[in-house]
Amino acid sequence: DTPPRPRLTTVDAGAGARRRSVAPGSIAGAGGSMPPGALPQGARLGVPKTAASPKKQMVARSTGEEDEKKRRFQRLRAECRRLSDNWGFAGATTALTLYALFGDDFRLAVTHRDLDVLFDCFTILCILVFTFEIVVSSLGVDEYFLGFFFLLDVGSTATLVLDLTWIGNAIFCSDGESEGALRTGRAGRAGA
Repeated sequence: DTPPRPRLTTVDAGAGARRRSVAPGSIAGAGGSMPPGALPQGARLGVPKTAASPKKQMVARSTGEEDEKKRRFQRLRAECRRLSDNWGFAGATTALTLYALFGDDFRLAVTHRDLDVLFDCFTILCILVFTFEIVVSSLGVDEYFLGFFFLLDVGSTATLVLDLTWIGNAIFCSDGESEGALRTGRAGRAGA
């Protein structure tokens, strides 16, 4: 007759550690189970295992929250990378770039003043889309943030503010009353 096989029980090795099965009466050490009667160095007998302190529980909880935040950020970066590589998004920003380059000149040369509000709406749309593109590229494109193209995009987007008629009028004095004063000043310089 063979002796009965000892029943294995599961031992919790603490937060983050794997659970393992050991024979009753043995002490679980770092390398597996130890025979009954053998104690690992520094082990104490008769001390019941207590629950983790609230501070340790909070650390474990915050670590889980940090992992979740990291996973969310990685998902956001992946979505930004996908969007920055999307040909439709690139086509839309290219069309808006053409408007940004030539729209204000077209407005001044061809259209009536009543349509300035419409052009201002398109310019605001360009500013919003280009700002969104800068954020997406900063998150999704490696080495873009604070690089040459980042600075170029920020600078060109910032100059679009000058294409807004109410800002351009305030800075360059091109409303009706100020225009007369500028013409008079030019004429005075020409006569002098």
